[in-house]
Amino acid sequence: MSDSPHPSLIYQLSDLLFDKEKHRLKVINEFVHNYNLSKSAVVNLTGRYRKKERQSFTVYDLYNLYIKHKDILLSNDHKFVFGDQYKHGIINKGDYTLIYTSDSSDK
Repeated sequence: MSDSPHPSLIYQLSDLLFDKEKHRLKVINEFVHNYNLSKSAVVNLTGRYRKKERQSFTVYDLYNLYIKHKDILLSNDHKFVFGDQYKHGIINKGDYTLIYTSDSSDK
């Protein structure tokens, strides 16, 4: 699900994982609590386009995920980069790790 997955793929995955909306919301709320994420970081995780509900997150949100899952996130060439119009990511440079949001370049 890295880079820029098509919204219909995200929606299909959500539909396969959760049989009911209530269960999906419960799991998402537990995830937000366990990782101390901002509520806006998990807006619209089902992939539906909603003009009024736009996902946004901070470097702090990415840092919280990095701390608990750096081995998984950095298993692909020591980096995890995602996004469509703007790129966000976590890149390990050996002696330091760069965490960034909203880079408009593809490089």
